[in-house]
Amino acid sequence: MLRLSIKFKIIIIMAALCSIAFLAAAMLTFVNLKRLGIYTTESYERLGDSALGESRDALVTHSLEEIKSLASGQSMIINVQLKRIADELAVVANLSGRYLCGEMRPIESIEHFIADKKPDDIYKYSIIEKMGALQKASEFTTQTQRLAMMHPLLKFIFGNHKNLDQIYVGTTDGCTVSYPWRKTPPGYNPLSRDWYTGAIEGKGKVVWVGPYVSASFNQLVITCTKAIKNSRGKIIAVAALDMDVKSLTDEFLKRQLSKHSTAFIIDRQGSILARKGMKSQGLSWQQDYKKENLFHTELKALKAVAKKMIKGESGAEKIDLPGEPDLYISYSPIPITQWSFAVVIKASVLMEAAKKTDLTIQKNVFDHGNYIRSFMKRNSLDYLILAVAVICGIMISSMMLSSRITSPIMLLKQKAMDIGDGNFSSKIHLKTGDELESLDRTFDTMAHDIKSYMKNIAESVSEREKMEQELMVAADIQQAMLPEDIKEHKCFNLKTYMKPAKDVGGDFYNFFLTDDDHLFFCIGDVSGKGMAASMFMAQTTTLAGHEGRTGMSPNKMLHNLNIALSKKNETCMFATVFCGILNLETGIITFSNAGHTPPIILHNDNASILPLNSGIAVGPYPVPAHTFKKEQQKLYPGDVLLLYTDGITESNDPQGKLLGIDGLLRILSDKKTKNLKPVIRLLNGLDNFCKQEIQADDITMVAITYLGKGEQS
Repeated sequence: MLRLSIKFKIIIIMAALCSIAFLAAAMLTFVNLKRLGIYTTESYERLGDSALGESRDALVTHSLEEIKSLASGQSMIINVQLKRIADELAVVANLSGRYLCGEMRPIESIEHFIADKKPDDIYKYSIIEKMGALQKASEFTTQTQRLAMMHPLLKFIFGNHKNLDQIYVGTTDGCTVSYPWRKTPPGYNPLSRDWYTGAIEGKGKVVWVGPYVSASFNQLVITCTKAIKNSRGKIIAVAALDMDVKSLTDEFLKRQLSKHSTAFIIDRQGSILARKGMKSQGLSWQQDYKKENLFHTELKALKAVAKKMIKGESGAEKIDLPGEPDLYISYSPIPITQWSFAVVIKASVLMEAAKKTDLTIQKNVFDHGNYIRSFMKRNSLDYLILAVAVICGIMISSMMLSSRITSPIMLLKQKAMDIGDGNFSSKIHLKTGDELESLDRTFDTMAHDIKSYMKNIAESVSEREKMEQELMVAADIQQAMLPEDIKEHKCFNLKTYMKPAKDVGGDFYNFFLTDDDHLFFCIGDVSGKGMAASMFMAQTTTLAGHEGRTGMSPNKMLHNLNIALSKKNETCMFATVFCGILNLETGIITFSNAGHTPPIILHNDNASILPLNSGIAVGPYPVPAHTFKKEQQKLYPGDVLLLYTDGITESNDPQGKLLGIDGLLRILSDKKTKNLKPVIRLLNGLDNFCKQEIQADDITMVAITYLGKGEQS
């Protein structure tokens, strides 16, 4: 079929009509084209208004889903953090009960970490007080000595959480041990404070109280507290962790949200626990803090939302407040504390895209009208001359031409309205053979693209933002749990290296001096990847550290660790673990293995595998106590014990060949690199072997160089 443009069709018709009545046709054409221009402009304006209205509605719906997803994701992150704090508190309460009942082994040299006066570094010492009065070590009773023994535990838990301000345990007679060292003011009575009375009312359950003004530093805190009972079920003490409200606000309400939004957290009574702009410092601890409560406001819209929040509901809706008539609020519960999180954003921010579309349509309509008026003005004289001469003949022809031109436009108008109503499968299809037919196909393509785009963008943006926030928080938490290298010690050098394959990994290590002559160390690899492996790694690392500080043998420690991990482990996750204790006096390592890759010993620049029982991984199910074997190996001055995970031996070259144990021993035994530190030597060897291959698994190393008693590094 011959395809002719609209312009060429008009030229042909006009030429035929002008051969009969050229002058008459011109006038009628002028009149009809003017009408057509007015009609086209009005139709364009109506189409623009319709499209703008539909885009506003679609944008509002999409935006509500976005902020609802934002509130849900943020509440999940807060819930994970608070649950971790509650779990840590339960561990503190359990171990504190054992200390107070005399079940734990006493610690010598209490004065090394209990200060009678304010020290230069408060983070090295704990403080013991009774009813606000400082207790001196020389006057300690049996009970205060047991409280003092809790310093390593309190310091360890405090170091695992950057958001904590203080951790402490108080007995029923008013004695308290607190870390870090902070003196309470005169008149302080711990038995009347919210953290103590709240725990007593909780009867052994983890309870969150606050906000209230801390007596130690006169700022708002929220406290996680738990009563401690003896074997007869009698409450003998209370354990508590303080979290600064300002830290809670900065961490979860400011850093995670945009500048165009605000957020707050309320408890089950509707009281605001934290919000942007909340005054939390410079307060007096002796005055009762008056909480802001949403049910005490006169704003009915805010009260209605608060009722839904304290019921544990989640949702997103529009609210009108004085001075802020157009606001959207989204809220979601925090299950661990039965609190609720909400984010509020102005409607003008959500409608920014619709405003831009409105301005674009208005400009196009204005330009279109100017063009038609300019066109008619330029050609009015010619059309007038033509109209006077041939008005009769051209009238009939112009009506036919106008009908032929406007009919497809009306169909396109109907199709545009169908698309605006959400009907992306219109039955209208033009067969004009010109630009209108091409425009019709463009409408079909546009409708299909809009439908796919709206679906894809809603899914991709929501999932991406949610995953990025979770991985960011998980990576920060995981990195904070690993100990820093021990840089200087007269008996050994210790160097670590970790490179996760993804944002979060499953490898972990831990080490610390249990006393002046013994170094505890361990390394492990958790099964699986992603968030699940990260959480299991956190649990395993914490438990291993706790067990290692008890001083028991490595095989008993692995047995206790397996018992703890196998409880409620329905997913059957597991971890391989190698742990040991180095006697710095003799160089003898007492160790036990739970399915982990065998360590390497470097002796006189020769690398060999440490002979050991392979054992089985911890976590999936309980096993007998004799499953984990206690073994020993002597290190001589200059020997290096290299611990590593299977991410090293399972590294592959561009041809897919694995490095393996033999390749690892070959790198470490290379005489050309004997002057390099073991970790650097191994990393250089891996780079040369793998070249540009993408890392497939986590790579973790711990190198312990034994120097001998009294030698210098």
